[in-house]
Amino acid sequence: MFFVRQGPLWFRMTTGVLVLWGLVGCFMCLQQLRLGADAMGQASAYDRALYAALPTGMIRCSPSRS
Repeated sequence: MFFVRQGPLWFRMTTGVLVLWGLVGCFMCLQQLRLGADAMGQASAYDRALYAALPTGMIRCSPSRS
């Protein structure tokens, strides 16, 4: 058995916050890809064109695109 030393409390808390921040960012990205351009209300023509320009591999989970 070997001894593992824990880091200081501020480091562990900062690491936890940053990991949580990254997970929330991944969730938001997946939600945007899944729900489409109209997810946040009325989408402009620019928003729809930007969403339509995404590679189809990125939006494969989206039910609105075939």
